[in-house]
Amino acid sequence: MAMGAVGGQVPDPASALSYFECLNAMAFDEFARLKLDVAVIEAGLGGRLDSTNVMASPLAVVVTPISMDHMARLGPTLTAIAEEKAAVIKPGVPVVSGFQPDEVMAVLRAKAQQAQAPLLIASQPLPVGQLCLDTDDPHRQLGQYASGLLGPYQAQNLALVLKVLEAVDSALPVPEAARCHGIAHARWPGRYQWVAPYRLLLDGSHNEAGLNTLVDAINQDFGHVDLCWVLSLKRNRSLAMLQPLLQCAQTRHVIVLAPPAAEAERFHEPEAMADFVAHHAPEGTVVTIFNDATFLDWLRTQPRQGSFEGTLIVAAGSLYTTGRLLKGLALGEEDGSVD
Repeated sequence: MAMGAVGGQVPDPASALSYFECLNAMAFDEFARLKLDVAVIEAGLGGRLDSTNVMASPLAVVVTPISMDHMARLGPTLTAIAEEKAAVIKPGVPVVSGFQPDEVMAVLRAKAQQAQAPLLIASQPLPVGQLCLDTDDPHRQLGQYASGLLGPYQAQNLALVLKVLEAVDSALPVPEAARCHGIAHARWPGRYQWVAPYRLLLDGSHNEAGLNTLVDAINQDFGHVDLCWVLSLKRNRSLAMLQPLLQCAQTRHVIVLAPPAAEAERFHEPEAMADFVAHHAPEGTVVTIFNDATFLDWLRTQPRQGSFEGTLIVAAGSLYTTGRLLKGLALGEEDGSVD
């Protein structure tokens, strides 16, 4: 239906439009059909040339923390990347930013001033409270809120969300009860997602900043527990970004996950990854190569036996791989339970 609508405007949409442009057109067509009250639109890459950058006057423009990522397309410096991302700022539309490095904030201030757009900054994260995993409803206390998103770094994200609600309050007021309900029931599959039966933490972090944040979060929440990493990485990512994970003193086992044959060209070769791991992980670390099926079989048996009792298993490095594991585990979308 959506592509039919696009076809009415573009003679040959299949060849004239990119995959992401087609997806974007389909999404907006569906939003219009459903008559949504509000939609959160996330840019996929950068901002200036992103297919989502087609709205003239959104309620607000939100800029999450910017780090070194997609440098081949966005530029080699934080300033260059910020220029690309700041191109989504619209005349007169409030801009809400999370905490940013100085060079990024300088770009945002200049762009907002040029567009005569008010700039609000969520510079202080909420207080990080207890992580509760021993319940049917895992949650993290962040300030006054019980959050369904578990990572301690969500304290900064939630501060940004609350600042966005402040910016759009006149057009879209959200009562406190609705805020509490939404925060408590928020779910982000594959992002610091706890799978209790296997003591498995699924996290799709796939850039240097994200992986460093993951290590910090694990140290904060789980202390000196033994670690088993389950890793895969796309070829456009340097293996060196895995070093913060591998250099954790509590690393005991690393599983390199071989991709399916159809995706093999997009990922580092498992043997090369295993060799890198062996040279950078603590002495005595066991390195194994599994495919999805053998890993899932292993996950359902070995970690409950012998030396693996109490070990935390962490899958990271690729959202694509995390998605495959979610499917393989048949995780319930609503509650994260294992079917």
